[in-house]
This record gives sequence, C-alpha cells and structure tokens, in this order.
Amino acid sequence: MKILHLAPYEKKFFAFAADIFDTQDVDNQYIILTKDVRRAREFFANRKNFRIEHTRYIRSDSFACDLKECDCLVVHFLHIIKAQAIMRTPKHLPVVWAGWGGDYYDLLSQSGFKLLGDRTQQLVYTLERQIGCSTTKIIRRFKALISKIRYSVFYAPIIKKAIKRVDFFSSPFEEDFALLRSHFEKDFDPIYTRIFYGSVERTFMSGVESIYGNNILIGNSATATNNHLEVFEMLSTHDLGDRKIIVPLSYGDTNYRDAIIAYGSSLFGDRFQPVVDLMPLDEYNTHIAQCSMVVMGHRRQEGAGNTFTMLYKGSKVFLDEANTVYQYLKNNGAYVYALQDLRSGEESIFDALTDEQKHKNRQVMEEYTGNEVVLRGMRDFIRQIKEYGVRKHA
Repeated sequence: MKILHLAPYEKKFFAFAADIFDTQDVDNQYIILTKDVRRAREFFANRKNFRIEHTRYIRSDSFACDLKECDCLVVHFLHIIKAQAIMRTPKHLPVVWAGWGGDYYDLLSQSGFKLLGDRTQQLVYTLERQIGCSTTKIIRRFKALISKIRYSVFYAPIIKKAIKRVDFFSSPFEEDFALLRSHFEKDFDPIYTRIFYGSVERTFMSGVESIYGNNILIGNSATATNNHLEVFEMLSTHDLGDRKIIVPLSYGDTNYRDAIIAYGSSLFGDRFQPVVDLMPLDEYNTHIAQCSMVVMGHRRQEGAGNTFTMLYKGSKVFLDEANTVYQYLKNNGAYVYALQDLRSGEESIFDALTDEQKHKNRQVMEEYTGNEVVLRGMRDFIRQIKEYGVRKHA
C-alpha cells in the first residue's frame, strides 16, 4: 500500500506524524508544498522519503503520475492549493483530510462562527485602521482587502467543493468533526479517523516533570483568537498577589503582539512577562511549568499542545466552554474549569488541584495520546483505508 501525503511546511508539527506513519508496513511519500523550494530542501534534508515541490506541482503531470501510483491521498492542513489537488484526484482513490483547526475554523467563521470577543474584535479593527496612509501602507491594506475578496469569492467555493470529495476526516477531537457536520450538513459526511501530531512521551513530558511555581499562563501565541483582552479583564478583577503573568507571543501577528504587550504591561506592570523568543521544546515546557494556572481564551480548538502539557504537569486549566478541547476533556472526566468561572469574585479559583485530580488529568492525557494509543490509532487508520479501498473497487 502506498500513501501520498501533501504536507505543510511545518517541520515541528509534521515530522512526528511522519515518524508514526513510517512505523507501519506502508510506502509513504511526503510532498512538501512550498514556494521557497531551496529553503525547504535545507530544512528537510535528512528526511529520506520527503520530496520538496513548488506549489505548481499540483497542476503538473508529475502529480497526476503520483496519484496513479498511490492507494490513498492524505492532505495535511487544507488550503486552496490542496483543495485544487483534491479536485484532481480520481474518484476511486480515497482522500483523507487531516485537519489542524486553522484550516477548518476559517470555514466555520465564514458561516458565522464567532471566534473573537468584543474587545478583541475592536482591537483588531483599531490595528487595521492604524496601518496609516503612507504609500507602502496603503498598498498593504489594498493587498489585504484583495486577499479577503479573493478568498470569499474564489477560494472558499473551491474549498467547500473539495470537502464534498473527502472520504475521511481527521481532527484532534471528534467534537470538531461534529461541529463541522452540523455546519455543512449533507455537504460534509466523511468517515471520522484521527491522525496524531504529538504524544505524551514526545511532547507533554518534555522539560521538567511537574509544575514548580504559582504563576499564570495565558494563551499560546500572538493571534487574536487567544482573546487576550477578555482574559486580562477577567483576571484584573482578582487579587493576583505576587503571581506573574506569562504570555507566549513568540509567533503570530507582530502588530497584535505589540498591542498585547503594551496593554498587558499597563495593566499588570512588572508582573506581565511576555515570551517573544522561540525556544526548544524542552526549554519552553520548563519555562511555562512555573505556572500553576493556565487560562486559554480560545473559542476554537487551538493551543492544545500548551493545554495538554500543562494539564499533564499538574496545572489548573481554564477554557472557554465553546472550545471543543474543553468539551473533550470534560466528556472524558478531566478536571478542567470554565473560563467564565473567572468572572466570579471567588479566590478559590487559585486553589491548586489535589493529587487525585492531577493523577486523573494525567491518566486522561495518557489515554488520549500515549505512545501505545498513537500506534494503535495509526494501525486502525491504515486498516480503515485498506478496507475502504477494497469496498470502492468491489
């Protein structure tokens, strides 16, 4: 069995999935699609079955030949180029969409799913207006507007048409699959599966074993969907004592990052400590493990790596009830708390988890993505694809 993968230029996320696929008795060919072929070749130089292709590849005869020689197409993180690739795929070939969150929540937001709080929405609007009136900035705003129009008028319809062709859908949580089906109804009815991009052993256990401080971690990146302003407002009503506010902002939008740093510093003073530099995983996990409390303002599945790492190490985690990560954890018996609880005046929100609660949370993490669970999930995925292929050819 041969699987053709269309992969994103995201080594830190994708390399793990490739390692798991390669444990199976299948022939995997990973195509990294990028416009910067030279840099990508240097980035993935040590990967034996990786091939770097320009995005033009999906319109080429080479792609058509690769499709003829494979038994399954797996699209990791869907965007317009990969949607066009799906539309070129023969009907007899199983197509798997391995969703990451950012690729399908854009579709949900187009359908009215509100990802931003009111204050964050106003900040985004203000930042857009502050771009200014210099020639360079006007051109930048014009290009951004054209990009939005292009997406809504040309790209979104193609992507929505492509997902009708999808035979299997993978997401970190089945709750996301249910959300997509409720939005797209009969236009989206693939078989659910799950492809893993992390594990307890390789991701969550990295760094120190358990938390060692009483600080507060907020969010995971410099993106508006963190809803930092709403979280800051909730926390500002409490006596935080000597707790520091640790806010990861090492990737995302720089203008948004600077605005969050300015606002957080004005609100919390020296206790506000943004993280703006990228770190190796073990160093980063050790740094954030100084936080006994984690507050994630996302209304969508995002920052699960941070959330699960901290949950595994013993932190008390607060999530928005609309977030499917919250729903998954609650459904599986984890001790997590609703973001809305922070609005209460009760200082018990700062109470640490009991040893029993920490043990339960660690157990949930191991049952979700322990190494054996990951390997079993991959074997089940391969079996599903083989059986589906047999039925299609029958």
